[in-house]
Amino acid sequence: MSIAHGIRTLGVLGAGQMGTGIALVAALRAKVPVLLHDRSPDQIKKGLSLMDKLLAKDVSKGRITSEQSKEARDRVTIVGGDVGVKGLRDVDMVVEAVSESLPLKQTIFASFAAELRPDAILATNTSSISITKIAASAIPEGTSAASNAGKQSAGRVVGILDMKLVELISALQTTPDTLERARAFAVACGKEVTVSKDVPGFVSNALLIPFINEAIMCLEKGTATREDIDTTLKLGMNHPMGPLQLADFIGLDTCLAIQQTLYEGTRDSKYRPSILLERMVDAQWYGRKNGKGFYEYDILNRITVSSSVEDEFRASVASQSVPQLESSLQRTSLTFDMTSQPAHDLEPLSIGSSASSFMDLDHPRYEERTPLLDSVNRREDGYGSGSSSVTGSDVKTDHSVLAKRIKYYIPSFAWIPSYNTSLIGGDVLAGITVASMLIPQSVSYGTSLAKLNPLAGLFSAAFPAIVYAFLGTSRQLNVAPEAALSLLVGQAISDIRFDTPGDHGASEALGIAVSTIITLQAGLITFLLGFFRLGFIDVVLSRALLRGFISAVAVVIMIEQLIPMLGLIALQKIVKPETTSEKLIFLVENAFTHSNARTTTISFSALAVLLILRNFKNLFKKYWFIYRLPEVLIVVVVSTFISAKLRWDEEGVDILGAVPIATGGSFVQIPLQASNLKYLRRTTSTAVMVSVVGFLDSIVAAKQNAARFGHAISPNRELVALGVANVAGSFIPGTLPAYGSLTRSRINADVGGRTQVSSLVCSSVILLTTFFLLPYLYFLPKCVLASVIILVVFSLILEVPHEVMYYWRMSAWIDLTLMSLTFLLSIIWNVEVGIVVSLIISLLLVVHKSSKARMTILGRIPGTDRWKPVNENPEAEESADGTLIVRIRENLDFERLRRLELYGIQKSHPSEDPRRQQASVLVFHMADVETIDASAAQIMIELLEEYKVRTCFLPDGERALTECQPFQSRGVGLFITHLSPTPRETFAKAGIVDLLGADAFRESVADAIALVERSR
Repeated sequence: MSIAHGIRTLGVLGAGQMGTGIALVAALRAKVPVLLHDRSPDQIKKGLSLMDKLLAKDVSKGRITSEQSKEARDRVTIVGGDVGVKGLRDVDMVVEAVSESLPLKQTIFASFAAELRPDAILATNTSSISITKIAASAIPEGTSAASNAGKQSAGRVVGILDMKLVELISALQTTPDTLERARAFAVACGKEVTVSKDVPGFVSNALLIPFINEAIMCLEKGTATREDIDTTLKLGMNHPMGPLQLADFIGLDTCLAIQQTLYEGTRDSKYRPSILLERMVDAQWYGRKNGKGFYEYDILNRITVSSSVEDEFRASVASQSVPQLESSLQRTSLTFDMTSQPAHDLEPLSIGSSASSFMDLDHPRYEERTPLLDSVNRREDGYGSGSSSVTGSDVKTDHSVLAKRIKYYIPSFAWIPSYNTSLIGGDVLAGITVASMLIPQSVSYGTSLAKLNPLAGLFSAAFPAIVYAFLGTSRQLNVAPEAALSLLVGQAISDIRFDTPGDHGASEALGIAVSTIITLQAGLITFLLGFFRLGFIDVVLSRALLRGFISAVAVVIMIEQLIPMLGLIALQKIVKPETTSEKLIFLVENAFTHSNARTTTISFSALAVLLILRNFKNLFKKYWFIYRLPEVLIVVVVSTFISAKLRWDEEGVDILGAVPIATGGSFVQIPLQASNLKYLRRTTSTAVMVSVVGFLDSIVAAKQNAARFGHAISPNRELVALGVANVAGSFIPGTLPAYGSLTRSRINADVGGRTQVSSLVCSSVILLTTFFLLPYLYFLPKCVLASVIILVVFSLILEVPHEVMYYWRMSAWIDLTLMSLTFLLSIIWNVEVGIVVSLIISLLLVVHKSSKARMTILGRIPGTDRWKPVNENPEAEESADGTLIVRIRENLDFERLRRLELYGIQKSHPSEDPRRQQASVLVFHMADVETIDASAAQIMIELLEEYKVRTCFLPDGERALTECQPFQSRGVGLFITHLSPTPRETFAKAGIVDLLGADAFRESVADAIALVERSR
């Protein structure tokens, strides 16, 4: 057939919400076949699910017929991740809709140039990145950009900002034919088309984002409240929503990323991002997508709380308590709920393109926070870029400060009233799935690692999780005993038993008492860390330390579990090897001479079946009913049945036996009893290790799921929730410490867990099993439980090569050393010593790094009045007349400044001769210094006194640099530029303004340099 635009097949790369919307519009309106590609099967599944919901909605609204819906759906074909970009090689046009990352897009367009037809149009859905830069990468390898082939290849690239209209952006290389074909195709999709040049922000974002930024600055300065700002624009200017609410809707991180692109692309100060916006993004307040922005939102994305953001900002700046988060490799964009829009208006705001897992990048991807509901009132007369908005009737203001505080500190008061019953199916399925895996694991941890009875592990998997579900901020985190933490408890119990003579040392009551007091202390320590807002420790402590610890624990556990797997338990009680090295020697000496053949065969057969089932499942990931088979539960049930039939216990195989549901005097006991407290001092160090390691593992899992599903995580509240959960667990005698697991939490989310209800379901299933089904595990071989733990060990060890290669590739020798040191000390000495020494070293490294002053030398860009770091800008030129311009980014000390003055930015040994002349003028660029405490001001005074010369007035009114006081030792002219009001006030109180004189404080570097040049 003849088509004016010539697009017979469209390719879309990225199955996020934006990519899915583009694919659906093309299939439905332009009626062309669409190939939709994404590396992530889960993302493709979600994209297709969204597409089906949107089509069904349009059919129900009478916008299209069911036949049209089916035809549109049939036009969309999935290109799997295993095929790659090669699967799009025959398309006439491809639209890239992945995250806003220039390196990522350049990699993609380079692959387009290599794999796709030479006449295919290459379109990008970027919201702010230069199309010209992207086009420059769309040239086949070995081809010059200036050659005809290079020009032709780059000329195929065009930007498409997709909304109710399509804004086409012409790169410098884009040919008229490419632009015209893209326009014709957009019209065929039912769009209005505008064309703009490739300038930062293009037209839509260059107008909209600065407008939002100005509104934020008004709030920051206290010009008006957020409600008054939004109301002024809505009622006074007839905007469907105010700029601050719109910023929440877009995503504050997306707004900041585009604003920074505008500022960096133009170097115009009018585009400088608001400090308040930067701080809110630093605090991980992204707006509606994670529930906290200029407004707060409930699970249905309705505004519910009217806390004062501007007051929170000022209070956090004053106390320096804004959470500082780990810097991510890339900011990702928000995907928007489009269900209330007709099919021809499927696209979300132009401000962001949906995130994709293309190239297997490990960047967070925000997904839908809530199901696609019709009950959320939305306007269809979109604003600006064209989108629906929350109407004024949805704004529900809670004026009770107490109610807000309760919802903040007890999150269940927020999510339970807003719980959507459509999520119950996924939550129940996830809870049952995790429970089926957790039940045999908990029994294994309790018996094989902690040296207690199965109830210790089962109760630990049930009760703390219930408490956490009501207090925790993570919706998918599964809280239960962990292998590493259970091992720490088991080693503490073994040490105390070894030192306790008589029958009491071997009694079960001793183990229960030790476990109880460790769990209580770990809970209290964790709670206090959160209470005193020390949640930043997950950022401070090295991940290499955690990896070295986990690797060592994996080896220790493997050696421990090989003993029951070989049937050497009885002999171990006689020989009593204590350290890991002694146990390894014990195994080598007795494995082939004293092992039980039946036990060995059973345990290694069970392990082989577990590995086979796990690999078999991975071959059928697309079939959820196969991929979600609980292989551990299957092996436990089958081995128990066979053991009962063949009576393996009569052949010397240790079995679980009877497990009475009893914990001592009563089921619930106050842990502060004399029988427990006598082990308090002996176990405190273990409790500290448990709390720190448990929290680090938990927060990693919580943050990954928060990034995946777009909700907020508070490390401090996580600490409080985990602490209270363990304190509550300690009221059940013998309960093990319980923390979050990355693996279990990921499975919980993958199966369908979307709220804390999945954890409640999981705990309920475990309790039902404990009270009613545990007797059926009477004949379960203990060696099978050891095999289950070895399976966990394998998964821990498999992560080590990746981590080592990463640190090696990054030349992170300190991290590698710390990881190796932790591993070796934990193996050779013991686990506690290994992690304590590594913790101390890690903290010392943090202190050492934080005490280093971050300074750089600035040079002038030729022909301008702009100064840039000379190490980042080779064209920047330093002044040859003895003027040194230093940009201070954090704290300051004289020795560091002196070395910078004499040796420059290159590394040098103090014994070397200075490479530079001494400075006669020092200009401090202090735009990055927002606050200065009293100690820093005192250091600054001492430094200035080392250098200072006062700026004096000559009789004719001109100023000159000369010595005005007799005590100066150097006679160096000093100027301070770009100083914010708050640090200036501190300087005034400290006497620095009097010391230097008011004229030493200049607005800019250019102003200071001009003064220096006039005085010479």
